[in-house]
Amino acid sequence: MTINDFKEALNGLGFSIERGSNHCYVVRGNDTFAKISRWRMRYVDTYYSATYKLEEKEGLALMAAVFEFANTPVAEREDKDY
Repeated sequence: MTINDFKEALNGLGFSIERGSNHCYVVRGNDTFAKISRWRMRYVDTYYSATYKLEEKEGLALMAAVFEFANTPVAEREDKDY
């Protein structure tokens, strides 16, 4: 999954991405839901304080997108924008 595919999937769920120098953050409003390494495959942290508030279907869809992206080799995630 490329970064643009990931952004599109998140936008469809009402989330967005904020980029840091080492991580991408999945956010909505003032809440952060996940942190994904930009340099390591399968390096992801989720934030329970935000995710437990989600409806089950929304939470599962979010986690599916996050883990699909995190499981993508870093070299395959890149678009010009990454």
